[in-house]
Amino acid sequence: MNKLPLILLSLILVGCGGSSSSDNSVAPIATCSAVLTWEPPYDRIDGTPITTEELEKFTIYVNRRESVEETTLVAVIDITDTNIITWRVDNLPKGQKYFYMTVTDTDGRTSTFSNILNKLC
Repeated sequence: MNKLPLILLSLILVGCGGSSSSDNSVAPIATCSAVLTWEPPYDRIDGTPITTEELEKFTIYVNRRESVEETTLVAVIDITDTNIITWRVDNLPKGQKYFYMTVTDTDGRTSTFSNILNKLC
């Protein structure tokens, strides 16, 4: 099976803020946002070229630990427009977050996980 390489280029924390509740007796939950930017793969691991038309989706994972364990996932976002290279993740609970990605091609083959990036927000 050919794997698709994916390079995660940068992670930028764009804001932290609180969310509010209509019930004043409940304290607001502090949240933050992060903007992820990546470069789509141009070659498969075996060196054969791949175009964005051959990609089905990017998947962003947000985790509470530096791990790919599903038990600590905060969010999983599928991006089916493979021309997009930047995504804003909003309403993340404050604290340490770890971000990583996979890419899936139109034949259903999914890459290995990208490098893991972390950010305290």
